[in-house]
Amino acid sequence: MLTPTANRDSRLSFWLRVREFAVPPSMIETATARRRIGDWAGACAAAGIDVDLHLRSLARTHGQGLAAQVRADPRHLAPDLLRWNMPRIAPDGLLRPGLTIALARYDPAGRQDEGPVHLVARTPPARADGGQRISLALWGGSHSGADTCRRPHPHPRPTRRFRLDLHRHLWDARRTEELRIRSGADRPAADGLGEQERDAVRFRVAQGITGRPGSASKGWQRWADEAFHPPQPWRELLRAAVRSAASGQGAGEDYTYGRPSRRSAGVPGTVLPSLRRRPPRVSVVIDTSGSVSDVELGSALLEVAAISRAVGGRRDLITVLPCDAAARLVHPLCRGEGIPLMGGGGTGLRTGFAKALRANPRPDVIVVLTDGRTPWPGTRPPCRTVVGLFPRRAARSWDEDDPDYVPDPPPDWARVVVIGSAPATR
Repeated sequence: MLTPTANRDSRLSFWLRVREFAVPPSMIETATARRRIGDWAGACAAAGIDVDLHLRSLARTHGQGLAAQVRADPRHLAPDLLRWNMPRIAPDGLLRPGLTIALARYDPAGRQDEGPVHLVARTPPARADGGQRISLALWGGSHSGADTCRRPHPHPRPTRRFRLDLHRHLWDARRTEELRIRSGADRPAADGLGEQERDAVRFRVAQGITGRPGSASKGWQRWADEAFHPPQPWRELLRAAVRSAASGQGAGEDYTYGRPSRRSAGVPGTVLPSLRRRPPRVSVVIDTSGSVSDVELGSALLEVAAISRAVGGRRDLITVLPCDAAARLVHPLCRGEGIPLMGGGGTGLRTGFAKALRANPRPDVIVVLTDGRTPWPGTRPPCRTVVGLFPRRAARSWDEDDPDYVPDPPPDWARVVVIGSAPATR
């Protein structure tokens, strides 16, 4: 049995836990507000940092100049930032115990016999009660008077592993602008790759996935399909048209005795049905005539999946009907991904409309994906209709028997979305 961290990003969950419990937003707001008004001691208290500095004693032992240098740094200390960047241990994100970390180093001027003084942040040992508090102190050597800690620490010397004195942007509010530079926020996206290079990398990965369909999961295969067919504005328009038709008055409404009507109380001895809205049934009629290319048929199948998401993901309520001059078999979408689109003959979507309306139960919405070169029904269907048109250039007639023939536009009772071109609806 796998451990819990094997099924998720342990590093992400680790820092989310630190953000929630160790450095919550309330701590950041309070510490920042007190630091901005000059109350650096209050800011440290808000961030759980104990100040253990004795600057007067430091001035007596090391001079006023060194004491002035030390006094300047705590005024610009961001205690919440320091707490966030302190070393931690997994899996709970607790502070690493028993550490002494150097924040700054000060060299006494004109005193060659004295060593440097360090501003340090210390974490208590593991056996201590206040294990998550941090203390701010000075260290100048084991026999120096600069060590201001009231209680002895098990590791008073600054560790060589964690050197925050070399990375002042991790605690000094004056250098927080370096965080953007060091984190790479100012670098171009994808490590300097341009937009065309990123598209090329995305295309090569998608090409490798589709080239070996058995080596990738269904999720990666869907990602590869979307990489080859990136989202376009017309797809959003098509989904919006389907949602609008499916949520209109009368669509998906039916009377049911599952919940009696409240009006039954006014008719003693009679149970009246109530009008309830159910998920809409959608019938997708795909034009499979010879004038529709294989690429457009593949795009039509992608739109079927988008339509299912537009109506709430109920694939069992969506049927697909391939149609050229004759209506083919009706395929429920829940039966699988591979729907055969048979056809290749002439175009006569009237038969597709008729067969879709003969279904039991009858659909609430009919979605037609076609190039528009078809005769349309003479009467309005008893359900809402959405037409997705593959664009065609009307340079010359497509009918050899009648050179002057021009196909009729979609009727006014249909909501029309032009597929694969600039957004155009009506």
